[in-house]
Amino acid sequence: MKTLSPAIQIPERPTFRGLNLENSWVVPTYRRSLPHLHLNGAIYFVTFRLADSIPISVAERWLEECDYWLGLHGADLTLAKNDPQGWHSAYSKIPRIKQQAMSRSWPGHMKSEQFFEI
Repeated sequence: MKTLSPAIQIPERPTFRGLNLENSWVVPTYRRSLPHLHLNGAIYFVTFRLADSIPISVAERWLEECDYWLGLHGADLTLAKNDPQGWHSAYSKIPRIKQQAMSRSWPGHMKSEQFFEI
């Protein structure tokens, strides 16, 4: 007869505790000139700014792959003919994204169309 292994102690489920700045504050440390704040027992929520972060060539490739996938799965790609306003609404954002990528907060050499061809 086989013997069973001893029972494993399952840890208690962690509970959410609100931040108490008076007791939890830790002086930020710095790595690569960026502050890193450590709060004992804290749950962190991090967001990222993604505007301007996707190269135009990648965005264009995604659109091509999307159209290809839709075609493979029998999607009706005649929206441009059947609903011109819907087509314009859906696809008019693409040039705007490209323009924003080339105008905001990018170094001068990155604003050139040639940069996106690399």
